[in-house]
Amino acid sequence: VNIHGDVEKPGSCPSLLIHFGGAPCQKKDKCHHDYDCPEDEKCCIGRCGHECTEIHKGNL
Repeated sequence: VNIHGDVEKPGSCPSLLIHFGGAPCQKKDKCHHDYDCPEDEKCCIGRCGHECTEIHKGNL
């Protein structure tokens, strides 16, 4: 049970990294909400599904 609800952590995800390749992506999402991730990570779209990623704290 997610006691934090769908509240987002501060910071932003890095630029989107899209899966390019011959085979379709077979990975499952490793997270669904920011609070599924450790303290300094957010749930972001990665190369292949959602994954916990280090938070970007600057303006890019």
